Amino acid sequence: LEEQLLKKWDAPLINDFLAMIAFGVLRKLCAKWADDADPNALVAGAGDEIISLEPARRIQAMAQLAAERKSYRSEWEQYLEKFGDRCLEELKLESPTLHDDDTPLLAAVEGMAAVIKERGRNQNEGAASSTQSTPAVAVKGWLRRRVFAWVLRQTRNRVRDRENLRFERTRLFGQVRRIMVEKGRHWHEEGRISQPDDVFYLTIEEILHDDISPKRIESRRLETERFLQNEPPPDRIESISDDPTWTEKPARSLDSATEKSGTACCPGRVRGQVRVVIDPRDADIRPGEILVARQTDPGWVMLFPAASGLLVERGSMLSHSAIVSREMGLPSIVGLSGVCDWLETGDEVEMDGSEGWVKLVKRSSSEATGSTPES
Repeated sequence: LEEQLLKKWDAPLINDFLAMIAFGVLRKLCAKWADDADPNALVAGAGDEIISLEPARRIQAMAQLAAERKSYRSEWEQYLEKFGDRCLEELKLESPTLHDDDTPLLAAVEGMAAVIKERGRNQNEGAASSTQSTPAVAVKGWLRRRVFAWVLRQTRNRVRDRENLRFERTRLFGQVRRIMVEKGRHWHEEGRISQPDDVFYLTIEEILHDDISPKRIESRRLETERFLQNEPPPDRIESISDDPTWTEKPARSLDSATEKSGTACCPGRVRGQVRVVIDPRDADIRPGEILVARQTDPGWVMLFPAASGLLVERGSMLSHSAIVSREMGLPSIVGLSGVCDWLETGDEVEMDGSEGWVKLVKRSSSEATGSTPES
């Protein structure tokens, strides 16, 4: 796997480069030739061609069956067979996949079923529609129209390939993980390590050369525990070549005490209460809530169908959350520096995914009244 695939992973890198170039050119052409048409709305619409959207669809289908009190065992098994390696922090070998623990998937299906019951079937089906219709764009001149159409087609293809290649990478990591898990189980049975997941505190080279050191494993375990207690690093860091001191670059300031701006990813204006999620494993998105996160990866897609909007601290217009939210028609804004510290679960906000702003309408009742929630 390493020699044949992992060391020959240049295609996704080249595609990512082309995707950035194509998207940048499309934005400029929209501004010059298409009366400032929204490039986000134009890029959306790949639908069935983007594999990352399929998990959300399947979750919604299972939730519909659950809401109707029908069995979805077959759909469940098919989901795990195809997407069992897709998980939170999926590019870390130590991250448990759905094959190891399918609880997050069950929570997503149950949560979505509750949403369906509350909203009603017809209303909910539009919440996670997979294919967005491409808005009409008026470009004058035969040659300009041809060039614009070609750039748009290239952008959509490169964005589609970005997500699909990422999924193939996930499957590859899943195969490597299964090898490591089996190695850990085997060593644990032999009494060489205290527990199977100790294998993840060894490097690949140490595992391949049978270089096991319980003392080294314990040292790295403690180091990991200390690391997890640290605050997240800043978005940007500045350094000076002759000065070893690193200083954090000031975060983008708020437009006011009640407003914040970021990068618009999917159009749509939404007003509702927010749900700030740091660890999605135990998250419970309620109907109408706007999901707020520091960053997302493909494992978060299980929470998207139930959300009415998405606000993310980090990311760009070509990040996973931006691409999937566009295809789902889920209003979204990324690059909202410090939004998880600015908002609390229960706060009411209004967001505009076309212009990239979010406004705090009302703080949660406990803060607004100065009272303490009852235990």
